[in-house]
Amino acid sequence: MKKDTENPKLKIKLTAFDYLIEAAALLCWLALFLLPLIYYSDLPDNIPRHFDFEGRADAWDGKQIIFTLPAIGTALYLLLSIVSRFPHKFNYLKSITAENAARQYAIALRIVRMLKFIIMAAFVYIMMGTINTALGKLDGLGAGFLPFLLLVISALMIYGIMKSRQAG
Repeated sequence: MKKDTENPKLKIKLTAFDYLIEAAALLCWLALFLLPLIYYSDLPDNIPRHFDFEGRADAWDGKQIIFTLPAIGTALYLLLSIVSRFPHKFNYLKSITAENAARQYAIALRIVRMLKFIIMAAFVYIMMGTINTALGKLDGLGAGFLPFLLLVISALMIYGIMKSRQAG
């Protein structure tokens, strides 16, 4: 369905918190590359490539698979970074007007930024779990990882919906 009018295009000023979240996401993304490089020579020939719902390694592969997670992480990081340049194209709970556009865009962009950080942090956790499981220091990611991740993402979405409704 085509809209009758376009949402206004605005440049949203980042707050100190927004810069902090961006920096944290960037640091996590960098860690995704550094960790495999640091540990690669110590890894055995076969390492976990998949974990089940309870966080146990259930599939193994050659240690070169360690570079798959940084590749996927980079794709997601770039996708979320690009998407955040177009808040006027997002779908919103309320109609966007000249009066509420800046508030609604700021909320939406903060949610995207926080989601990017959560995903990057989760990938770093998975990377560390993969490395430590391969080295025999851990037995997987832990049964609480997936429920915790889903809870955090769900809480973020609920927070975003509530903030959006309050913003008018």
